[in-house]
Amino acid sequence: MESIRHFADPHPLEQTQYRHDEAGLCNICLLKLAGLRSLTYGRYSCNIHLHSACARYFPETLSCFFAHPAHPLKLRRSPGRLCDICRGDCPQGSFVYNCTGCGFDVHPLCSMLPERVASPFDPDHQLCMFSSESPGSCSATIL
Repeated sequence: MESIRHFADPHPLEQTQYRHDEAGLCNICLLKLAGLRSLTYGRYSCNIHLHSACARYFPETLSCFFAHPAHPLKLRRSPGRLCDICRGDCPQGSFVYNCTGCGFDVHPLCSMLPERVASPFDPDHQLCMFSSESPGSCSATIL
């Protein structure tokens, strides 16, 4: 059985095959572990379970993120707050990119969102994302 080292846990994470009846969520992307073709890694004693792709894709530190450019963000276990981008729940024990100085939290998947995209309604304008006051929703403005 293959194992990997991951910065999120001091112990090796073992390759794991999750059954549908025991399927939990990946601690990084918060999607189901079972039923996927990709490999998963975990350690039950540390309560860490990761898709192979998540374990390999998300770096330990984001040195620059458009929504929080002042400080680098580090991937840490969430104490159970809200994502400052989508205002969605960051369940306790899941991973978030966090700024310890400011308390800024962002889901790893939200960290992949672009700051600007071309408007599908008017290609001459761009949409710029900004955080919404409504929990669970994002907002955009035309530039």
